Amino acid sequence: MTQGKHITILSGGGSPHTDEYGPVYRLIEEEGERRGWSTHLIDYVGVGHAPEFGVELNLPGAVVKAREDLKTRPAPQGSTLLCRSFGCDVGAYLLANHGGEMAAFSRIVLWGPSAYHLYWDLVARTPTSLREMNVYAKEKKKGMKLHDDFWATFKPIEESAKRFRSITIEIGYGTRDKYCDAPFANYLAGVVWKHTACPVRVVEIEGAYHEIRADPPAGISPEDHERIKCAYFHLIFGVNENQDSGIQI
Repeated sequence: MTQGKHITILSGGGSPHTDEYGPVYRLIEEEGERRGWSTHLIDYVGVGHAPEFGVELNLPGAVVKAREDLKTRPAPQGSTLLCRSFGCDVGAYLLANHGGEMAAFSRIVLWGPSAYHLYWDLVARTPTSLREMNVYAKEKKKGMKLHDDFWATFKPIEESAKRFRSITIEIGYGTRDKYCDAPFANYLAGVVWKHTACPVRVVEIEGAYHEIRADPPAGISPEDHERIKCAYFHLIFGVNENQDSGIQI
């Protein structure tokens, strides 16, 4: 399939309508505009994202919201699906369970996908973990409120990945990412390679954090940050359409 110059972005757990996460998505949108790409950012407002939290956030609700948005604004053929953090779980679930609706996408980029045990550690380790996570999210102004059944309704991304079909997968993470590391990224690629015929590639960006913004974070020089952004943009926009099947590291 010929690659089109359009990206649909599935946001992570933090709302893109906050001061904390807005710059993460503006960076991508502005670079897309500079390159002549169209972008469509999907949030979870009404199902757990600020400014209208609504029924609170879980995977089924985020999937429903994403499907509605995709029907309202269909992606052109050959589009890229860019998934960030929790958005990776949403995108993977959509591809695995609603493949017909996702046929316009020739490529999925999973930035910072998290292991099942990490979600367990954050929201299910103790009876109060989820409540504590919601308190933390409010204090840090993440614009996110998790549903009480978040863990009970969550699905491992590995299970969704086993059912990928007819799409190129790129898994990216930074070496300073607290939520995704080399062992998990390569394990997830191995699941795709073992269970599907899809091309899959793992991209590590030295020095990158889970969130990448226009300005460098503390401890990163402006020059190094430009290198990080360049590698990040190459992952998102720089597509090699002739990849062979199998893991590429």
